[in-house]
Amino acid sequence: MVFLNCSADELIQRYPGLRKATAICSACGAELELNRPFREKGYAGLLVEQCACGANENMADVRVTTEVFSKAFWERILREVGAIGIP
Repeated sequence: MVFLNCSADELIQRYPGLRKATAICSACGAELELNRPFREKGYAGLLVEQCACGANENMADVRVTTEVFSKAFWERILREVGAIGIP
């Protein structure tokens, strides 16, 4: 996992499927903001910083990046389902 040197807003502009959100710590009930941008193996997302109580450090909003959905990827999928006549 790579933590990006950009703001959550900048990452959301690059990957519109992402959104700013909040989560509730299941241990203490504090509201936590998903605001730490990261990338990993074809995914982009926003993580929650660890809660002050020490819990819920792994909550995230994650989206598949467009690099994963290349033309070759979709051609393979469409070929497998018989939707197009690609040899």
